[in-house]
Amino acid sequence: MSVCITIPSTTGDKYSWLSVYSHHPFVLDSVVWPSVLHYIIAKRFEGTLFEEDIRKCTFALLKTIVQPRYIIEEVDGMLHKVAVYGKQKVRARSDWGDVYSTYLKDAIYAKFSQNKHLIPKLVQTDGMQLIDRYIPDNAVCLEQLRTELAKPVAKKDIGVEQLYSNLKSIGANYSLGSLLGTFKHIKSIEGVDRYHPEMMEDAIQNILWASSPGPNMDDVIGFTKLISKGWSAVPPYVEELVKNIKSTIHDMDAGMGNDELFRTALLVLSFLGVTAKFQVIYPIKKDIKLPPKYRSYRSMPKKRITNSTSQKSKVYPPSKITITSDDW
Repeated sequence: MSVCITIPSTTGDKYSWLSVYSHHPFVLDSVVWPSVLHYIIAKRFEGTLFEEDIRKCTFALLKTIVQPRYIIEEVDGMLHKVAVYGKQKVRARSDWGDVYSTYLKDAIYAKFSQNKHLIPKLVQTDGMQLIDRYIPDNAVCLEQLRTELAKPVAKKDIGVEQLYSNLKSIGANYSLGSLLGTFKHIKSIEGVDRYHPEMMEDAIQNILWASSPGPNMDDVIGFTKLISKGWSAVPPYVEELVKNIKSTIHDMDAGMGNDELFRTALLVLSFLGVTAKFQVIYPIKKDIKLPPKYRSYRSMPKKRITNSTSQKSKVYPPSKITITSDDW
């Protein structure tokens, strides 16, 4: 490789799109990430509220929000200086050095597979050495991805087409109706003004509980990652399916933002993938179990209720919600 490309850490450069700082959003773990940088910083604090704070942070404040503060702790009679982060004073995961490269690779692959216009630009750099002085592993991952993209890959290798080819034949519309009915019922129970992607997570979890010991939430998350990483090779009808799901949810709540719509649609699509893989048809879930753990939608404005009668009239039993084949 005689020609080198130095990847910048600023925008406006010819090769800024190669940087982890570039603003090319993608979906991983069922949420939208503004950049690769947001993802790899946030995953140092995976499973904490600070992870979500980082995901929602602007580029301008990103460097500030991850500045550590230090506290003194006594361990075995010795005083130690410990770094903590954010308002919650959380600590970075101790195994980050071991898992960092995996998270970086996942984010880079998702960035390019979901921003398809970047793929031919990356392929065109073939034969050139990529150098990133700020995050060297970024260049390594990009060169690996470039090599993979240069190889002809059949769509069937992604696995998505096979998973969704038999959706209609196994009653996917019925399962979708059950899911949307449970989704709507959770909103009524919580008494908030609008829908939220976390309600879809709770709806899926409730329906899967009923199928125990069948598929579980890990199966759904697995499909979400599969779709996210292989988005550039999904069949056209799967992309059309996402559009239809987004349209259906938008009809239920026109106030949902595009990121929330896509996140919710991706969860629905993953649920249908489980339906296709395990060949199951899920019934409507009437006895809802809401998780006691933190849910951001619980801080949303509540519905205005004048009396108990009006509250009752706002609850729509999921058994009355139907989705016909015409909706698809």
